[in-house]
Amino acid sequence: MGKRRQLNARDFSEAYCGLYLQKDKYFILLTEGTSELSSSSFVSYGRVCKKDNMYYLKDIPCNAEIVLEASGDMSNLVIRKGFSFMQNERFWYQGDIIDDDLESMVDIESVYIRKRERNLHKRKHKISSLLPLRLGVYENKSITLSLDSDYLYQIHYKLNEYSQIVSKGKWIKDGNLLKLYDAFLDCSFTALIDSSKITVIDFPNDVYSDYDYLPVEEKMLPLIVK
Repeated sequence: MGKRRQLNARDFSEAYCGLYLQKDKYFILLTEGTSELSSSSFVSYGRVCKKDNMYYLKDIPCNAEIVLEASGDMSNLVIRKGFSFMQNERFWYQGDIIDDDLESMVDIESVYIRKRERNLHKRKHKISSLLPLRLGVYENKSITLSLDSDYLYQIHYKLNEYSQIVSKGKWIKDGNLLKLYDAFLDCSFTALIDSSKITVIDFPNDVYSDYDYLPVEEKMLPLIVK
């Protein structure tokens, strides 16, 4: 049986974050609303490794590690390392769910293979000439990436009219590579800079989203970083 745990997030007035934990797999979903009116997006999913009272979650989309510490009675999991919106929070045990329900969400193995093949393809078609980076807001369906002139970034998940910051931190441009550092996760997300878009490589990404983030022209800044 899989275990369902809900994030005790004080700032989540309109949505909740749920951890669905199996023996060797996990899913973290951000959900807005209830029952048939709800809308969900995957924040993280991947493999689980348990050592004593510690859970190590290896995220497939961004290649990062989330670390959870179980309480003595297993009623909650304290988040020791994770996305910035998880800082000072914990997952509380909510009940068991049927494993088949988890398997129907996403095929972890096929997602991992697809990402590996995509990364190999990108390396073969790497752009040699240096491209400028436009600052402002980029969108990919329900996910928004904001880059400002103070070298700060924010990644928002949008669920209907609700928007939640999932990650924030510092960004740097390294050639045609964009790096976004999340301090609580202690990990840098990466994306390729193109002339008209940003293509993510290791990045928090809903399983149903594309990999290209397009500029929202009315929200772009009159600034370019070379």
